[in-house]
Amino acid sequence: SGIIQAYRLYTLSLANKPAISAMNRLKEEKRISDAAKWRLALAYATAGFEFQAKEIVQNIERKTITKANSSHYRKTFGSRLRDRAMVLETLIALSENEQAFDELTYIAQQLGTKQWMSTQTTAYTLLAIAKYLKANPIEEKINATLMIGNKKISLQNSNKYLQQIALTEPEKETPLSLVKSGD
Repeated sequence: SGIIQAYRLYTLSLANKPAISAMNRLKEEKRISDAAKWRLALAYATAGFEFQAKEIVQNIERKTITKANSSHYRKTFGSRLRDRAMVLETLIALSENEQAFDELTYIAQQLGTKQWMSTQTTAYTLLAIAKYLKANPIEEKINATLMIGNKKISLQNSNKYLQQIALTEPEKETPLSLVKSGD
């Protein structure tokens, strides 16, 4: 399958052993899925061929990822959301920050739903989000107050996307709210 081959080629690029001739062969394949094109583009970008990567995905609508057939997912344990996370990875590698932010927003909204997700889908989405956060550091300090019931926790002058706060057993069942301070 095209997605499996594209992933193999991406893995070789990650290992600094890109198989350019195989990448070129797959690029010329007429019946390759959009998901495979995105992964192949990431293989090219990882190998240092950003122009070729952009050329592959320039005319692909990101939302067409959702049209993949079910056999594509059975063979790869994937999902539409997993494929969208792979699109996000590619957009990050190509420094397409505006499109990447749109994709990140969509993925974050999907993670916020109560729909079931496989381990692979969850892992890919979190990995792609982490890559986005690493590529786009916070420019301004975050000032906010976290309310856990009546308890206030001040988060001042933070330049981190994540904060870890230990909760007591009773607090784990208490509603949380976050209020941004300042600008």
